[in-house]
Amino acid sequence: MKRRTPNKSPLPRRLQRRPRRKRFHRPALKFSPTAWAKLIYLRDAGPTEVGGFGISSADDLLYVEELVLLPQICTAVTVSFAEEAIADYFDNQIDRGLKPEQFARIWIHTHPGESPEPSPTDLDTMETSFGECDWAVMFILAREDRGKCCISYLR
Repeated sequence: MKRRTPNKSPLPRRLQRRPRRKRFHRPALKFSPTAWAKLIYLRDAGPTEVGGFGISSADDLLYVEELVLLPQICTAVTVSFAEEAIADYFDNQIDRGLKPEQFARIWIHTHPGESPEPSPTDLDTMETSFGECDWAVMFILAREDRGKCCISYLR
């Protein structure tokens, strides 16, 4: 029979337990039902990629309230936004009173195939377009509801 050692602490044994380790909280990108439905519709609308920006809540920068599309040229493997469209989009969002963290950090696009993995072009776009930001998100939705989210802390 195993003998217990006497409790020499002034605290009861139940209060002497080691504190539990805190779990690491992984940031998660979340979508409003409307934004998610719009993204699924765009993914299934045709055989090309479609891209846009997520507008997030002021309270939670990783909660996409709205998906905004810009004039773009789409192919099966690329999305190219019109330069003046990006400038107009930024101006409109600033006029609405939004901060760049709310409208210019989440890049969302679809892949017409089943792979949500970022292509070399996607990774290059993240670096060149968002390289000056302290953080940015690239979200890719492919067929079969496969999604890939890359949250980058660039600085």
